[in-house]
Amino acid sequence: MQPHAYGNAAVNPDAPNLHDYPALTHAPQQWGEGIRFAHNGRPVEDLSSMIDDYEVIGAMDAAARHLGVSFGDVCDALKYLRGAGAI
Repeated sequence: MQPHAYGNAAVNPDAPNLHDYPALTHAPQQWGEGIRFAHNGRPVEDLSSMIDDYEVIGAMDAAARHLGVSFGDVCDALKYLRGAGAI
């Protein structure tokens, strides 16, 4: 006979849906309020203050338009290229 594990999880209906963002978390009891990086609990807002919106985001938007894909697709491609050592 195989052992079975059972459990319950409760989700606050007001909690942000981060299903599509596996690297992010909303864990206010662990890290504090706000959306944070799951790896280390740093606020995602810290990233927005580090990015020069026009140069980085503008270039990514332009690349997405040029390639006929979404901004998210460009983010995924950059992550892949970085992991593959191409950039």
